Amino acid sequence: MCATHLHYTLWSLWLIYWLWRSWGNKKFARHETLIVKTTYLAPLIAGVCLLLPFPAFPAIFTIRFYETPVFLVWAGVLMTVVGLLLSVWARHCLAGNWSAFVSIKEAHVLVRTGPYALVRHPIYSGIFLALVGGVITSGEIKGVVALVLIFFSFVYKINREEEFMRSRFADQYAAYQQTTKKLIPFM
Repeated sequence: MCATHLHYTLWSLWLIYWLWRSWGNKKFARHETLIVKTTYLAPLIAGVCLLLPFPAFPAIFTIRFYETPVFLVWAGVLMTVVGLLLSVWARHCLAGNWSAFVSIKEAHVLVRTGPYALVRHPIYSGIFLALVGGVITSGEIKGVVALVLIFFSFVYKINREEEFMRSRFADQYAAYQQTTKKLIPFM
């Protein structure tokens, strides 16, 4: 199996898990409007579309900026596996508090265990690590453009989530921010 097919298989398994875990979450107590959601969904969707194997992209997007050496291909695959596992672990720890959108749930709790003891946003850390692994493996320019779009989507969404968490947990979340890094442990 080539690395590209392996990446799509890994992401497909991740997506199946993600959809399965989406049922049974707590009800919303507070969430954003559709207009606000669009500000982070639009670049995210555009970035994901660039990563899909659509043959209709302009030729410039499919240019490879290097011929990937075998060790980098497998390093990229390893990064994808580690990143996806991190995001799954974090999603499991959030349980019913998780939402695809910025929100506060009924009986929302501040999770500080598992990967949340290392970083405040391990799902984003894991997904981004997995995406970087895929881009390293593919070596295509469209992957870099996708990373930039997704990065800005994540940064905006993270800042909105932190506003919601501060409004819900006040001093408790401020203390958590002081002791735990946002995305990368120890940095």
